[in-house]
Amino acid sequence: MPSIGNAVSPIPDARRSTGNFLPGLTSSNVLSIWKDLDGTLWVGTVADGLAYLFRGSHRFRALRHDPRARPSLPGKMITVILSRDPDEVWIGMAKGGGICVYNKRTGTLLT
Repeated sequence: MPSIGNAVSPIPDARRSTGNFLPGLTSSNVLSIWKDLDGTLWVGTVADGLAYLFRGSHRFRALRHDPRARPSLPGKMITVILSRDPDEVWIGMAKGGGICVYNKRTGTLLT
């Protein structure tokens, strides 16, 4: 299984892919992958924020950097994803994005 950044890619040719290889995934340029305590799959991209796939779902949803939208990530490049408890996901971003916490139950971001 090839690695992408510090994560492992479940898709053999993910680095060479030029299109959306999974429905709703915001980008094929992946830096980080995390499966949380509830089984939600989180995918951090190079320049298009964070995509997540709830357990049992077949389509990704996205959190992106958009100052006009709520919730909005403070950065675009997601380098680290970690779960602290079933409701919270910690998101680390490069290029000045910092760290934020996404609450899955309320849909809010703490930056």
